[in-house]
Amino acid sequence: MDTLATAPLPSGEGVNTLLPVSRKSWAVLINYTWAIVKAFWFITLFIGTISLISALLMCLFTVGYCGFLISSTKFPNLVSYFNSWVGKGKALVYKAVTLGQHKRGEEAVVAYDEVVRRFGDAPEAALREQVAQALVYKAVTLGQLKRGEEEVVVYDEVVRRFGDALEAALREQVGKALVYKGVTLAVSGRLPEAQAILETALTKYEGAVEPEIENFVRRARELLEQVKNAQEGGNEQTRG
Repeated sequence: MDTLATAPLPSGEGVNTLLPVSRKSWAVLINYTWAIVKAFWFITLFIGTISLISALLMCLFTVGYCGFLISSTKFPNLVSYFNSWVGKGKALVYKAVTLGQHKRGEEAVVAYDEVVRRFGDAPEAALREQVAQALVYKAVTLGQLKRGEEEVVVYDEVVRRFGDALEAALREQVGKALVYKGVTLAVSGRLPEAQAILETALTKYEGAVEPEIENFVRRARELLEQVKNAQEGGNEQTRG
């Protein structure tokens, strides 16, 4: 489990690295613009049509100005704001990882909880990825602290939150949670439960084309074989 539980800092990334201006930035802008439109529409239900026209004009101006900020190299304010928000999530995750690497596991758990508290309801894909990663790392840290029952609960939370996600980064974290949970259950001697969760992982990700997920599928298949062999050995001993 120690090998699986390693949580290295991603190579080539710094805590203050900003995301490039890309379709992600535009997606965030569109999400927030739609929220503004819905809010203005709700207000006009109580105020009237004239206010609706004013609200739409204001919204169009806001969208145009924000689009100018995104596309301009001279005014990166909006992009910097969103990227710095994502950077804060990364910084907290890196802080927690560093604490864990320095044998300060309890403090690391608190830091991972802070990531979830701050960004757990964020709709942005980049922040959702940070939350999923924080939860997986938290579970691993709990396992290293010999808090196995809590570890399993956190793996379940990863699956509950992100089990239906389509993004490759989130699918990877869910795959990790399932396989790591299977390992934890197997090490704890809970072989039937380990077999069930590993079979779930294989069913969910069999045929996946993402390289990282393919690795976890292969690992799950190997672990499942080991768990089945261990159960068969135990049954033979019982019959003997």
